[in-house]
Amino acid sequence: MGAEREGVGIVRPTALGTYYELAALVTLCALVGVLGLDVGVVRFTALAAERSDLTSIRRYTRTAGVVAGVLSGVILVALWAAAPGLARMYEQPDLSGGLRIAALSLPLMAVAYVLVAPSKGLKSMRPMVLATQVVHPGVQLVATLALVLAGLGVAGAAAGLTLAAAGALATALVMHRRLRLSTGASSREPVIGPLVRFSAPVTGMNLMDAALLWLDTLLLGALRSGREVAVYGIVVRLLAIAPAVMFTVVQIFGPFVAQLLARGDTRRLQEVLRTATRWTVLLAGAPLALLLVTGSGVLAVFHQTPSGTAAPVAILSIAFLFDAATGPIGHVLTMSGRSSLNFADNAVAVVVNVGMNLLLIPRLGLLGAAISWAAVIVGLNVVRTLQVWALFRISPFSWSLAKPLAAVVTAAAAAAAVRAWVGAMLGGTVAPVLIAAAAFAAAYVSVLLALGIPRDDRLLIRAFGRRGRADPPGAVR
Repeated sequence: MGAEREGVGIVRPTALGTYYELAALVTLCALVGVLGLDVGVVRFTALAAERSDLTSIRRYTRTAGVVAGVLSGVILVALWAAAPGLARMYEQPDLSGGLRIAALSLPLMAVAYVLVAPSKGLKSMRPMVLATQVVHPGVQLVATLALVLAGLGVAGAAAGLTLAAAGALATALVMHRRLRLSTGASSREPVIGPLVRFSAPVTGMNLMDAALLWLDTLLLGALRSGREVAVYGIVVRLLAIAPAVMFTVVQIFGPFVAQLLARGDTRRLQEVLRTATRWTVLLAGAPLALLLVTGSGVLAVFHQTPSGTAAPVAILSIAFLFDAATGPIGHVLTMSGRSSLNFADNAVAVVVNVGMNLLLIPRLGLLGAAISWAAVIVGLNVVRTLQVWALFRISPFSWSLAKPLAAVVTAAAAAAAVRAWVGAMLGGTVAPVLIAAAAFAAAYVSVLLALGIPRDDRLLIRAFGRRGRADPPGAVR
């Protein structure tokens, strides 16, 4: 029973750390395997739809699926062969078998991402959401819990990754067939060359983004204990709400950003950027602020020792709040045709992050990893904001951020006070966190209602429920 209380459920901290390490490796390899071809299919699908050539979409999708599947298969074989050596390097015997099982998910997810890409190009987000954001995490959660509770440990958790990928692929295949794309004759222009030339730089950007997300975990595992990796892995997943919200907002606004950039309409572009930024703060700010004031208590709920974890959680929560407050600023660079600049920014950020991690992790452990990542997040967003201002004279900041920020600050103060009071009265860890969360939600909603919700923000709810696209203010069809 003592070992059980040290981990999440029945998973020992060292085993949990091993799982996070293999998940980081598989995630980075998955990005290489997809090669950005899903983004390429989105672009070429949109272009084909413009000229009413729906039959060529099948060629792009089929070509991208074959290339991504073959490349992912090669990476699978390489990971399979390298697994024992990686296990010795990280001094984690369980890593070898788990990594081999998890690597089986690579070609499955690569093809799944390609199959949902045409629907995104046709401005329908439902297949992507269903396959990758509903089925995949749902199957992973259920399968992982079942297999771990059955006593399979790291191997069971790794199998959960592969089963989730299989579920996502099956869903993507069904949704792709429902598109009923034409099978008639289409232009015989080259496919693979343009597709790869466009997609490869996107892979570089995605890989740098993933490296920023996962390198801390890998370096922490190489330089410190598995227990610290387990705690840090939980923190990373709790903070994942911010990138998830940003991804969703980008999916909604991306096509319109490209349209306005092509027209040179920087006034409306700024309106769209500021609306997207406000929506990001509105959705991501609340959970990040709640984590800021209850982080150590949340980790205690997961049976992780809260000592020394409050500062890393607080530092990263503040950094991600800043990230949310700058909105999808990097996407403006990409959609303006300056993906190479965005890639260069990310590459420099990764180098700085690695250097700071190597310097701080051996001395400070979790705190050093948090400081490194937070510094890079803030620095990268400052640089991008300055670049967008220099190029287009627009920024994501406006007085419209005042309402969501006021609600966030007020709710955080209320939650902190309630948590301290309940903790003093009742003690324990679960009750103070739950009651503080309830107080936060009540205060947040109350302040937003008292200040008034703008019409644009009401559109956000409709945007998430619509099958097709949502129109931001000022956007022209």
